[in-house]
Amino acid sequence: MRSRRTQESKPVLDEVAQFTNRCKAIRVEISGHTDTDGGKSFNQDLLSERRARAVAAALIDKGLGKDRLTTVGFGYSRPVAENKTEEGKAENRRIEFNRKNKSMFGLVGIKLAISNDHALELRGLKACRVLIRQ
Repeated sequence: MRSRRTQESKPVLDEVAQFTNRCKAIRVEISGHTDTDGGKSFNQDLLSERRARAVAAALIDKGLGKDRLTTVGFGYSRPVAENKTEEGKAENRRIEFNRKNKSMFGLVGIKLAISNDHALELRGLKACRVLIRQ
């Protein structure tokens, strides 16, 4: 199994990288999430953690220091929607970016949630569309 980023994810990752590179004090946690399809070990260890590491690798390639990023996989332990429908499952397959510290400029924290249904929620900044697939 290999994580891959689609062309649709490139502009979002570019924007996250640009924002984070401008604000050198920011540390970011990248968390991977899944739906309930598959077993707990598969979703936790393989899918969600690989998803988060793939996004971190892309941001490192864009110039972010490895020491500013942490990754974690939550599997299906933090759903944002019911896993009973395909739409709900699609919402739960996502990546979230969470700022781990306050910057010296007092910037408002950002939280992004990227789901497989092409939706990106960027709370506090703006919305756009992206897809990150496993």
